[in-house]
Amino acid sequence: MLSLCFLFLGGLEDEKNHEDSIDCFGIFLPQMFSKCYTMEEKINYWKGKVVCQASAYANTNITVDKEKEVQIPICFISGQYDYTCPVTLVEELFEQLEAPEKEIYIFENSAHSPLWEENDAVLEVMLKYVK
Repeated sequence: MLSLCFLFLGGLEDEKNHEDSIDCFGIFLPQMFSKCYTMEEKINYWKGKVVCQASAYANTNITVDKEKEVQIPICFISGQYDYTCPVTLVEELFEQLEAPEKEIYIFENSAHSPLWEENDAVLEVMLKYVK
């Protein structure tokens, strides 16, 4: 199975790298075995990820004007082991933004993709907002 992940993800430079391990075992394999997406959707997800990483978007820093109040309710969902958007920065932005309602959820067993890594828990949170 590991060699399949290496092949599909273009190889891992360092097998002990947590983020790459999460990509393979925490995202790639669960998604590929998931029954809620077609095979075409699964493949297109990974194609999109490759395209985004090669685009100008990947080198763009998105900033939020912290002086303005957000006019809609906001919900932050973050993984404790997310090295792309570290929890400390998410918490800092959460504290600085003003909104009519705001909540933050930190998933203790996730990195950058809590939706894949702790699917049931994230869906439970999301359902609070659509009911």
